Amino acid sequence: MKQSRYNHIVHINGKEFLYNSFSRKTILLNTQVRDCLDGSARNADSERLLKGMGYLVDDDINEAKIVENLFLKRKFSNRTYQLTINASLNCNLGCWYCYETHLPKSNMTTDLAHRILLHIENQAIVEKFELLHLTFFGGEPLLNIKTAIYIIGEVAKLSAKYGFKVLYTFVTNGTLITSKFREIVKGQNVTFQITVDGIKEKHNSVRKFKANNEKGSYDMIIGNLQKLREDCPQANVILRINYDESTLKNISELLDDLSFLSPQFCCYSLARVWQCNPFEKEEELLFSAISSINDKGYFVNSFRFQNKYECCYADNYNQAVINYNGRVFKCTARDFKDNSSIGLLDKHGIIEWDIAELNKRLMLAMPEECKECSLLPCCPGICSQKRLEQSPFECVLNVTSKENIILFNIKQDAIQKKIANRNA
Repeated sequence: MKQSRYNHIVHINGKEFLYNSFSRKTILLNTQVRDCLDGSARNADSERLLKGMGYLVDDDINEAKIVENLFLKRKFSNRTYQLTINASLNCNLGCWYCYETHLPKSNMTTDLAHRILLHIENQAIVEKFELLHLTFFGGEPLLNIKTAIYIIGEVAKLSAKYGFKVLYTFVTNGTLITSKFREIVKGQNVTFQITVDGIKEKHNSVRKFKANNEKGSYDMIIGNLQKLREDCPQANVILRINYDESTLKNISELLDDLSFLSPQFCCYSLARVWQCNPFEKEEELLFSAISSINDKGYFVNSFRFQNKYECCYADNYNQAVINYNGRVFKCTARDFKDNSSIGLLDKHGIIEWDIAELNKRLMLAMPEECKECSLLPCCPGICSQKRLEQSPFECVLNVTSKENIILFNIKQDAIQKKIANRNA
């Protein structure tokens, strides 16, 4: 028997705890546990307990290979089909940091929507997936709300016919969530990612309407969040905050404005505006902001550990992004230029992939830095697009030390469990 390579010692309130990133279990590291781990005091019952929690493994177990195999298994799994639809590449806001090129008159046609439905049906027959995770992206997808409503209605029929479940996600700026749309998604398994970039003054300086560059979107988004909370209480909302230094310093005031949103209804996600360089005391300000959010009872899903065993969603075989014009991509974090696409959706609903380009991504080897990392089993993932572009390796967890990241996740798990118990 030997210790797991994924064991970590962390300190909480002056005591030592043992955390395992494979099992994601936490236990007090008392004398009995310590002696059993190092073999100085053999105890069959304690060994059995520690082995069941992942802290001890048999001598002939190669944990690293098991984890690598789980990543490989996930990459080619067909249990979930992740399909992203760019219903429109246009947007009614003009945020200065947006990486996308917004295209007027770029709404997906009904004909292409029909081809997408044929594609989903083809996949349901051939792959027999259990869950369709359908994401509406853009641009602002609700600028083409007609197509979104049409697809949702037809997917419901396909779901009933082929027996798969559906999870909808809308990545939206939150300005176009109308009463008609709320009625359509009412009762659906649906998640919204909506961006609120700080307090009203800060948000409105960034997220302005294109039609009136002096008008901010804050009041409209807050109002729509209130209506969404009332009309679709089953929905999940991820409040995305793209931060700089000033955003983090004023987080408490923003939380006061959003106090009508219950922790059962929403969580928070924080990410630095990518054009901004790291700033002085960023780590301190970031985790102070997270603590403020946690103190209100909400959990934060930034840097969240997940045993999903994927470097990047776009690495998965059973995943695609279909643009408004039928061009197919894998990554959503780059411009959707025709010359960057690696596939085309034909009239029969079949994706004609550029096999050579597709294989470049599917055959990407896991970085050696990841293989050696003791947090690999629960890593939230790294950017494969940057690796394809041969950018320097960049760990998503390098915002702080491993111990701090583990402590952060232990805290978020506890908060999430409290929220779940309130819902039970």
